[in-house]
Amino acid sequence: WFDSTIDDFAVLKNRPAIDHHVRLLADLAPTKIVELGIFRGGSTAMFAALTQPTKLVAVDLSPDRVQVLDDFIEARGFKGRVEAHYSVDQGNRAQLGAIIDEAFGTDELDLVFDDASHEPDLTQASFDLLFPRVRPGGLYVIEDWRWPPLSVLILEQVLGLEAGIADITINRHSVVIRRSDLPLDRETFALRDHVGDLFTVALDQLRAAWTLEKQQALRLAASRRSADRG
Repeated sequence: WFDSTIDDFAVLKNRPAIDHHVRLLADLAPTKIVELGIFRGGSTAMFAALTQPTKLVAVDLSPDRVQVLDDFIEARGFKGRVEAHYSVDQGNRAQLGAIIDEAFGTDELDLVFDDASHEPDLTQASFDLLFPRVRPGGLYVIEDWRWPPLSVLILEQVLGLEAGIADITINRHSVVIRRSDLPLDRETFALRDHVGDLFTVALDQLRAAWTLEKQQALRLAASRRSADRG
């Protein structure tokens, strides 16, 4: 949790997770990358240093620029190749889509890495927008999938394997979704169209139950903090 410097970036992942990402980057050798979630800039700097991308676009909901990341981009010669955008809602299709279209045009993506909100609806909105832009054989990675409502989205992806998904690899840190060569429409793609009505109803009920449980847990935690202050 230390403050990042241009020589030492805080990457809030444990060593096994970082080792997994390093192997993934080495195997895939991506040059066109989208990262959702910047926080303190550690993973953006790591991806840039390890891949030397032709274009890496990172976005974050926070309005506050990470100055040390800007300094890193300038010092390491990544200006024009690595972009950091702030005040970007990953669930805002128009806003995020405009940034991606401006940066990549019609080029396909090698890698999308989602370590942003971890909220199922927002994560699904980003997936529906960006997955059709991933090249065949490219990867879409969702971090910290084990929070229950987000795990429902992963189940939807398993059930929707015909939706341009070649295979899914799940480990304790992330879900790695490989794009097949099935054509997908960038404008109209929606994962849920490939899941089936029966499963969709059941998954919605499961997601609602887990969301209610989370809300109750948050209220209980707030109540305990209030009692402690009293």
